[in-house]
Amino acid sequence: MTVRLWDQGGKLLHNLASKHNDRVRSVGVSANGDHLYAIFTNRMISVWETQTGQLVDTIGPIETDGSYRIDYQLNWPAAIILHERRVVCGSYSGRIYMWRGDKLCFEAAGHDDPVYAIAFSPGGEFFASSSESGEVILWDASSGERLLEPLTGHSGQVRIVTFSPDGSVFASGSGDTTVRLWSSDTGLMVGDPLRGHTGEVFSVAFSCAGRQLVSGSADMTVRMWDVATGMSKAVYRGHTDLVLSVSLSPDATQIVTGSADMTIRLSNIPGPTTGASSSSPCDVSSESLSGSPANIAHDISTREWEMDEDGWHSIVAAKLEADIAARLY
Repeated sequence: MTVRLWDQGGKLLHNLASKHNDRVRSVGVSANGDHLYAIFTNRMISVWETQTGQLVDTIGPIETDGSYRIDYQLNWPAAIILHERRVVCGSYSGRIYMWRGDKLCFEAAGHDDPVYAIAFSPGGEFFASSSESGEVILWDASSGERLLEPLTGHSGQVRIVTFSPDGSVFASGSGDTTVRLWSSDTGLMVGDPLRGHTGEVFSVAFSCAGRQLVSGSADMTVRMWDVATGMSKAVYRGHTDLVLSVSLSPDATQIVTGSADMTIRLSNIPGPTTGASSSSPCDVSSESLSGSPANIAHDISTREWEMDEDGWHSIVAAKLEADIAARLY
């Protein structure tokens, strides 16, 4: 499988070559935009320069305890701090593993069932993991010790965890159709669950200011939430299958979504946005590739411009090749 880098207008910038041909599990871009990286199903990580498209680093394979199912192998969760070559990953058995390059730093027990998602805090001091049972655990990234007792509240598997830009709050999305916000200090839930989706929540993302949250669901919709009030501010429709990946632009004026309908949509947010800042991009030092499928994990074959019926302007709707064997996350 290949990794391709595109600009916002759909122009192909680089066709990125790696040293192996396994399926792409997840892709991401470093905080400063200088590097793009991909995790493959063989648990290798490749890193490229975004300007030149040159392969500059290969990490792995990242080993765990060897217990897995085929579907779990395709979607295993991991997070990375790129400049430190530090990777934390989950396993089917529920154990957590921290690697620095090719060296195992620690393994830790906490979950009793498969780990579905992992995310570093912005500073990399701690990380959160979630599991099939719906539990969420906060960990010390240096020692591998649990910082709090497992956080409970979800009644379904938790597929995604992600931190706010300042690290004070993190969000979890679940098969129980809700998004929950948690305090990183106390582990207490912040406000009421965010309700509105009618299907499993696969992906959540904060705006750079931390005042907005976007979620994608099996109900084929994307919702924007006010973090302070927990209110759903907008519902976006247009995808015809599960919405498996969402992200906000640094100025919070655009949403990019990836779906099982084999399209990627880059869409304007109509009207003024709360907390947007065109001059202050996200300032974070860690990047998480968590328990949802690859953001753009398959080849883009066609592009089209369209205006959806509900007025949501799709700037780019990129058709993906139809040989998708695993979830696009």
